[in-house]
Amino acid sequence: MYAVYTHDNSTSQANIVNDIVLLLTGTTNPASLSADCVTGSTTVNTTYSVAGWTLHDAATASTNLQIVKALQQDGVTYKYVGVQATSTTVFNLIIYEGWDTATNIGTNAVTSSPFTWSSTTQESFYIHSSQQAIVINRGLSGVYQSPACAFEVDNTLGTFIAGYPTTFTFVTGNDVSQGNGPRIKNPKASGDLTSASALFMMSNNADNSTAPFKGFVYRDAAETVKLALLTPVVHACGVTSDANYGAFGKLLGNIKFGSCLTSPVTLDTAVIGGVTYVAIYIETGGSALGTSMWVKKG
Repeated sequence: MYAVYTHDNSTSQANIVNDIVLLLTGTTNPASLSADCVTGSTTVNTTYSVAGWTLHDAATASTNLQIVKALQQDGVTYKYVGVQATSTTVFNLIIYEGWDTATNIGTNAVTSSPFTWSSTTQESFYIHSSQQAIVINRGLSGVYQSPACAFEVDNTLGTFIAGYPTTFTFVTGNDVSQGNGPRIKNPKASGDLTSASALFMMSNNADNSTAPFKGFVYRDAAETVKLALLTPVVHACGVTSDANYGAFGKLLGNIKFGSCLTSPVTLDTAVIGGVTYVAIYIETGGSALGTSMWVKKG
């Protein structure tokens, strides 16, 4: 699912959260959203996948926070994501290993990079969702921010122990090479690492100065510049200096990464194999080391 959600210039935190949760849980008709939704400029596209999440807890202990869930790849355990407008100017996602609906409390929470929004300015949120991933960005007058994300890692190889969470989020404002997850097995010692210590990195040694996880730029026979979009490998480690340790797997869902060398801009589209992708995030600077994040437009 890919949605462009526009709210009016007098919306509330509660309505923003509720509308986004409705989109993540399958609502496709803008008229079914709150009165704060500007229906004329709100669209929902499900060409390639449905939103994929279900509401888990709308009555949380925190104000303006709702919890959605989806099955992990194992088909048994769930991933839990909190959708939160922490204020009239700050929005983020929170990933939990578990969430108790009786106590309205989650375990091992990690918070995405927050982005700013304005409850008093008409603006749009750009939302990608499938059962494996959520990416939400915000734009106003051509200015976009680092997105709030929740990504699941493919565990086909079984490098993550059964029952452990395999979903993580990016946590830095302009560097999508590193993030945190709720809990991982300590890759170098006995026991577990949780929350901020459960470090996920995009590919081996993928810090801000090296970029093996990004897509490549190349030329065809006609000298036309081409941008390759790749699905990166993610691994879970303890610290960046121990990047060769830890469980690993590629990203699930409809997420691709590319370089910025060809200077794409947010909301650019590209057709690959008959599938339309939209650039939902472009790292500031647009250099070869920069990252572009692309999602299926639907």
